[in-house]
Amino acid sequence: SFYDAVIFSTGAEADRALDIPGIELDGSYGAAEFVSWYDGHPEVPRTWPLTAEKVAVLGVGNVALDVARVLAKTADELLPTEIPDNVYQGLKANKALEVHVFGRRGPAQAKFSPMELRELDHSPNIEVIVNPEDIEYDEGSIATRRENKQANMVAQTLE
Repeated sequence: SFYDAVIFSTGAEADRALDIPGIELDGSYGAAEFVSWYDGHPEVPRTWPLTAEKVAVLGVGNVALDVARVLAKTADELLPTEIPDNVYQGLKANKALEVHVFGRRGPAQAKFSPMELRELDHSPNIEVIVNPEDIEYDEGSIATRRENKQANMVAQTLE
């Protein structure tokens, strides 16, 4: 297998099931559960199994990008965000060496801002790599880029 952990980010309050082979395997989590942990929600366990070296994040929303950011940055880089101490300690032990973000839709449908995307690239420990051959624009995406300045800026940032 290519990944030790998979986090699917649908942007909902609660995780919804995705019809993806292997989604039920150990190491597969919904973003709502993970976000609740790093936000310090009192009803979520105080620890998280951050043992995966290669992580896939599925989604093109700001939640997916935030999950990738938390997994890819060092615990010290996240201190200014006022993360809870248990999360800081957990992230210090984070084994993730590679965090890959996969979208089921294209860049024109991304729900994060160009600034959020560029912020990932400001860390000395993160290299943002986009494979141009993975980007395709159908007629709807081309129209979205023409009509939506932010969608166009995100697409340009990814290109």
